[in-house]
Amino acid sequence: MKRTSTAGLLLGLLLAARPVLAQDEYDNGVGELSLNAGFALPLGNAASALSQSDVINFAVPFGIAVGYRIAGVVFVGGTFTYAPFGSPNSGTFTTCAVAGTSCHSTTFRAGFSVQWHPLGSRGLDPYVGVGAGYEWLTVDISGNGTDLSSQFNGFSWLEVPVGVDFRLSKDIRLGPYLGFMMGQYRNASVTLSGVSGLIPHRAIHFWLSAGVRLVFLSL
Repeated sequence: MKRTSTAGLLLGLLLAARPVLAQDEYDNGVGELSLNAGFALPLGNAASALSQSDVINFAVPFGIAVGYRIAGVVFVGGTFTYAPFGSPNSGTFTTCAVAGTSCHSTTFRAGFSVQWHPLGSRGLDPYVGVGAGYEWLTVDISGNGTDLSSQFNGFSWLEVPVGVDFRLSKDIRLGPYLGFMMGQYRNASVTLSGVSGLIPHRAIHFWLSAGVRLVFLSL
């Protein structure tokens, strides 16, 4: 009888402790805004026989994500990334090798992301996500009588962010992230000649990125 009472008491204590261990101040959900900055390397091809790194050598992405964290553990929201400071390969875009010519490559991507936060929004907040979107890659060349803009655009089929956020205060988090993106450009255009159309021989390109993000909760 005493053994049964002791077991019942332990079970009662465990059941009572469960909601305390699982309790999170944002268990009912919370709005979330994150800002990120990092460095990204291009891989794969922008089109058949045209390397992605020939169109843009690297990118410095600045991003924003806005959404809602459901029950404190699942974030669903929109993502927007702008990445300036890249340059095309002067061996491919030969005009860029001429003195006095300015060449810049930039990317812009808009999409959505779903992220799982297994520990909720506690002091240590690891997460992994999956998403998709649409991407624009633009090459601008100017100087010496040249004013040319080329653009590639298409779907980014798979975006996978992984990271961990550390709690700075009740509503603010900061931490590193890694990102992987796979996509395919569908359209290409050149403003100098007014030519645009579908890319006949499409290819797969990738982005590998790393950086840091700042998260604001309780919006």
